[in-house]
Amino acid sequence: MNTPRTNVLIIADRPDGASALCHRLESADAHIAGFEVLHPALEPAEGISRLARGGVDVLLLDVTGSADAGLDTLRRARVEAPEIPVVLVAPPGAGHDTLGAQATEAGAQDVVSRDQLDASDLRRVLRYAIERHRLQATLRQLALSDELTGLYNRRGFLALCEHHLKLAHRMRGLMLAVVDVDRLREINERFGRDEGDRALLATAAVLRSTFRASDVIARFGGDDFAVLVLDAS
Repeated sequence: MNTPRTNVLIIADRPDGASALCHRLESADAHIAGFEVLHPALEPAEGISRLARGGVDVLLLDVTGSADAGLDTLRRARVEAPEIPVVLVAPPGAGHDTLGAQATEAGAQDVVSRDQLDASDLRRVLRYAIERHRLQATLRQLALSDELTGLYNRRGFLALCEHHLKLAHRMRGLMLAVVDVDRLREINERFGRDEGDRALLATAAVLRSTFRASDVIARFGGDDFAVLVLDAS
């Protein structure tokens, strides 16, 4: 049975640091564990460009040359590919509390010291970083989604409206549609909550089939729905 490969992109400001990380991940055991380094390890500018092309599962960012420059590369990586988890490798003896706080604020999943890593430690750190990133993405999605219908909730809708309003000058226009389900209370009282939920699910299905995937569809709560139609004439 083939083990799925986890593609690791290494960005380093010093070639010797990149070589050492590659060696640790490319041991026989590491290959069996499913990690594959995307060659070659790259300097920051080239690495950000490679990250934007896709096919990367986790970014290993070596900041042993300059922590400040490394944090700048981290911020650029988070803008270019926010869906990719990032692990920073810090120089031995660095102020990890300060660097760790700065890196976490900038979006890194973990900061580890080079002198504390062997091949198995590095693989474990990368696996944990990927899982934490997936969990955080799931939690963010849950916080912005309506539990019953899977549409955006009020919070998600307002956040996306704010974003699209800032870009409205680039579009032909925006249209706001407000929808409510007639007599939902009567349905609940006469047939029960389960039947009321089915009516809400049916409404969500109608809205999905009526509007485009690019439009923002939300359930505000109760029987209230809203749609922000993008690039509307």
